[in-house]
Amino acid sequence: MDFDADVVVVGGGIAGLVSTLRSLEYSENVVLLEKAPTLGGTLPVTGGTFAVEKNKDPAIDVFEPVETGIEWLRDHGISVNDPDDRWLTDDAERIGRIDTLQFIDEMAALIEENGGEIHRETAFKRLKLDDEDEISGVVAHNENGKFEINAASVILATGGFSGNADLIEQYFPHSNIWNGRHPWSTGEGFIAARNIGAKTTRGLSNALGGVRPAPPAQITDDNRRDTSTVYRDQTVILNADGIRFTDESKAVSGSTGLVSQFLNNVEEDGYLVLDHDIYESHTDQMAFSPKIGTLVEGARDAGAPVVEAETLEELGNGLDELGADGYQAVETIRTFNAAVRGESDERLRPPREDNRYAIDEPPFYAIAVQPTIVYIRGGLDINHNAEVVSQQRSTTGLEYVPTDMTQISIEPIPGLYAAGIEVGRSEDHSYYHLGLSLGLATGRTAGKHAAKRAKAKQGEQPPAGTS
Repeated sequence: MDFDADVVVVGGGIAGLVSTLRSLEYSENVVLLEKAPTLGGTLPVTGGTFAVEKNKDPAIDVFEPVETGIEWLRDHGISVNDPDDRWLTDDAERIGRIDTLQFIDEMAALIEENGGEIHRETAFKRLKLDDEDEISGVVAHNENGKFEINAASVILATGGFSGNADLIEQYFPHSNIWNGRHPWSTGEGFIAARNIGAKTTRGLSNALGGVRPAPPAQITDDNRRDTSTVYRDQTVILNADGIRFTDESKAVSGSTGLVSQFLNNVEEDGYLVLDHDIYESHTDQMAFSPKIGTLVEGARDAGAPVVEAETLEELGNGLDELGADGYQAVETIRTFNAAVRGESDERLRPPREDNRYAIDEPPFYAIAVQPTIVYIRGGLDINHNAEVVSQQRSTTGLEYVPTDMTQISIEPIPGLYAAGIEVGRSEDHSYYHLGLSLGLATGRTAGKHAAKRAKAKQGEQPPAGTS
């Protein structure tokens, strides 16, 4: 069942869906491969928010305002709502919000209406190269067996490798890390690109994520929102010795610091500690803004170790039963309370820059947690056209001072593009903030240039009215 296409898009999350629809503006022969039974990738377990960081230059990332992409979606009839609340964090501004399941259905319908093909439950195996080492297609596999698609351009949008156990062990050795989002994000695109000489960015051992309820909690896509503790920047987090190890207020949306601090300071479980006031408050970092108490109860319902106590002493006893140092935990909380109330001259170490609220209103809660990865900051290196850069044809990605322009080379692998989380980000917090904005911007860029290249290879011009 081998066949031809102009563009093959690998991965059906937001970056893949956007890449496919964008490619169809320049070419009528575009194929989307998705190995899962359903489209959408991590979209169904996100808040559906497009956000940008207003204090960052878009040029440090990928070359297109997210606002332009939102207007493009609306022009296609895709429903993008104005956000209820503008600010996601002090620096990150929400500029649009989608109903994720509706978005997936609308995009899939548009792709098929415009002549695109969608192949679900179809696994991507490897890239094909011609005699000139240019992309010539892909090898894939479905229930009918292995087949090939001949194509001048391939866009990798498989969602990174946060679900690949071997790669996680390689970049995070000796760590007990849970997958925080999508079990199908197992690195096929990343691996295939590396196998033909793709260059990667720095940050492959820098994970964005947070914490999840510890075993025996059972976390599934159905209860993930009601159990997520990734954004608990109001609480105190302790290691098993009862000691704080990070500035919890910095564990915000888009941050990589919490996971790094957790891995460096906690051997097994950590413990989130909060009081009734925090329990009754809302998290303002998720688009659906649940009560923190809802997340506590979700963790408890999922089977996580949760202590509830009327006094700090009772809380310490409960932590003792979980294997933590309850006495030291109580002392840590008391020291923390005195510092944030201004009753002590002793400086908190680690510091607590924001959310300086005492843990003093009963009942008190402690939840055993472990680190999760949402995605990896590093990834495939791309140029301004979203072409994947060749390691063999390019100079180092490390900092250096060239003596002249001959010492600077960024050459792509002809015909290979990448979009979304597949792409490495240059900073913890980038202009595109998190995955949806990155997927929209890079997907549009990759889709446009991949299709234009395919048409140019055939000696054809893009349809009139495109640029």
